[in-house]
Amino acid sequence: MSRILKKLEKVLKWPIYSIVTVFLSKKDQQLPLDGNSMQRILLVRDDRIGDMVVSLPLIQFIKDTFPHLKIDILCSKSNYGILKDNLNIYQKYILPKSKIKRVFYLRSLKKNNYDCIIPLVFLKKSRYGFFSQIIQTKNTTSVVFETSNKEPYSKIFSVMSSIPYGNFTMTEVILRWFCLLFNVSFKDQYLSLPISIPNENKTVAETYLKNHSLEGTLVVYNVSASESIRQLEIQTHIEFLDLILQKYPTFSIIILYIEKDIETIVELKRHFENSLYFFEPTNELFDTIALLEKATFVVSPNTAITHVTASLDIPLLSIQSYLSTPEWKPKHSKYRLVTAKEKGNVSNIQANELMSAFSSLINDYTQQ
Repeated sequence: MSRILKKLEKVLKWPIYSIVTVFLSKKDQQLPLDGNSMQRILLVRDDRIGDMVVSLPLIQFIKDTFPHLKIDILCSKSNYGILKDNLNIYQKYILPKSKIKRVFYLRSLKKNNYDCIIPLVFLKKSRYGFFSQIIQTKNTTSVVFETSNKEPYSKIFSVMSSIPYGNFTMTEVILRWFCLLFNVSFKDQYLSLPISIPNENKTVAETYLKNHSLEGTLVVYNVSASESIRQLEIQTHIEFLDLILQKYPTFSIIILYIEKDIETIVELKRHFENSLYFFEPTNELFDTIALLEKATFVVSPNTAITHVTASLDIPLLSIQSYLSTPEWKPKHSKYRLVTAKEKGNVSNIQANELMSAFSSLINDYTQQ
């Protein structure tokens, strides 16, 4: 039944859009946009933590390029925390989950009189066209990326621009796209901007390490993933950790996890007894980020941890599903990547594959 509905939606999509766009309004605009004449813009990044992490350099770049601009962010409940203490952001807005509440909430943003609305999510143009139509005034320029099928999106947005895809990470893609939109020069130093960690969160990480007398080579090993397709089997975790401890007995391994994976944690504690350390989940995202900053190496199947680790320039073993695309690789070069084969998921990855990649990472980046 769901397949039939999806096919029906695909067939009816363009006819419905053609009718609806008759009643929509937008400001006609040509590239490049003039950031100097703008006063306030809205960036839309209402997805996950990792997506916001890769967008942070852009926020800094915008503020440095146009210091007078007030930058607002429409974010999600899950990625809001990564914006903590970010002084470049004027206002943060969390998009409600309820579709009914969402309409009224978006309409309340109309009073901000945005000069420009820029979605940083390169999917769901219909969704962000709807958002823009509710928020914008007659003076708002709404932007979206260009596709081969322009109509009827060109009737919804003020500007459609191609995205500079290439052998780039998503951070670079977003930065280069902004440069195209505003005709400013790309500056590669923004690719390596680290995440700024509040001192109180650094203290949490330092206290944890001190209480457990942890020093030397620290491996932060994350067992949790946002989707089942990215989740390793419990037995694979056990076998891989056994291999690490056998080959590198002086390494200290700290396990990261979230509450839903408590079954995995129980098994790891039973199997390894006192050989591992466990960092209890907290409500503060930056506690985890502060711990990652202290790591010598990080292992993770979770893209949020992956992108945070890359931002901190920590060597990383990233475990990704077959759904991963090139632009979502870590933005630094200190990584090894193990990807599920064909159309499987990471549960099919074997411990010996992970160990081979991890050993290669250790050989290249062990501090002498």
